[in-house]
Amino acid sequence: MKIIISLIPVLLLTYYIYKKDKHKESLYMIIFLILGGIFSAIFSYALSEFTKSIVVDNLVFKNIVFIGFKEEFIKFIVLILICFNALEFDEIYDSIVYSTFLSLGFIFIENIIYINSLNINLIDIILRSIMSCGVHFALGVTMGYFIGYAKDSQIKGKYLTSVTNIFLAFLLPSILHGIYDLLISLSIKNLNISFFVPFYVMILFIIAYFMFNKYLSLRNNSFVSFIN
Repeated sequence: MKIIISLIPVLLLTYYIYKKDKHKESLYMIIFLILGGIFSAIFSYALSEFTKSIVVDNLVFKNIVFIGFKEEFIKFIVLILICFNALEFDEIYDSIVYSTFLSLGFIFIENIIYINSLNINLIDIILRSIMSCGVHFALGVTMGYFIGYAKDSQIKGKYLTSVTNIFLAFLLPSILHGIYDLLISLSIKNLNISFFVPFYVMILFIIAYFMFNKYLSLRNNSFVSFIN
């Protein structure tokens, strides 16, 4: 029951993104993306377990460098390998669809691992699910936003711009993710900090909302007509 409740935000966001896509992606691509997110989560968890004894015991390093950069790098690599050169990647909005589906596949497994590893009550599960889904959705939108620019720039021969946006697609979500995990870790030690967590999530969600809506308004645009 707890697992089902934790998955409701994931399913709702996945459905919303899919419905907003006028030119639906193929079923195999959607499944591949979700499986890519699931693989990313499992690999990230296994890597954390394998390296936890050698990670520097510093909250900033552990959360921003190790957790934030590690998880986003794995998702980033999987996203690039699956989608960047895919024939279906022909509209700017596709980058948002791909990155958010992969991110939601990631949080799908992460929530299950989290719930099974800790004895937490129903309220904590609901709060954890809403915030973690909101964060990963926002991070997915951010990554997809810059991947879209990178793809369009590559097609137009603007290779330096393309590389810059690919780098930003990895760097910004990594930093934002790390800050979120750092706030969570600090809130465990100081309850007062826990009040900042939902505000931070809200800020991420607002930023992602504007990015999402910009690409949503361009969802009928092919890459060659996007950036003048």
